[in-house]
Amino acid sequence: MTAAATHGRIAYSVSEVAELLGLSEKTVYRRIADGGIAATKIGTLWLIPSSWLEQFSASTSSAPLGTPPAPVEDVDAEHESAA
Repeated sequence: MTAAATHGRIAYSVSEVAELLGLSEKTVYRRIADGGIAATKIGTLWLIPSSWLEQFSASTSSAPLGTPPAPVEDVDAEHESAA
C-alpha cells in the first residue's frame, strides 16, 4: 500500500479503521489498549496512522486499503450473539 492508496491521509479515526478492518469500534479500542493497534490520542480522539494500516495490510495480504483482510475475530459480535 502506498500513500496514494491511503489517499494522502496521515491518520484514520477509530470508526474508519473499524470499518476498513471489519471490526467493531469497541474491538479497535481494545486492540489500541493492548498494543495491537498503534494509535495516538489527541484530546479525546484516537488516531491510527496510515503507516500502521499500510504495515498491517502488507503483513496480512496484498489487498488494497478498504478490502478487509481475512476475517478477524470480533469479540463483541460473539458476546452479542451469545446473549
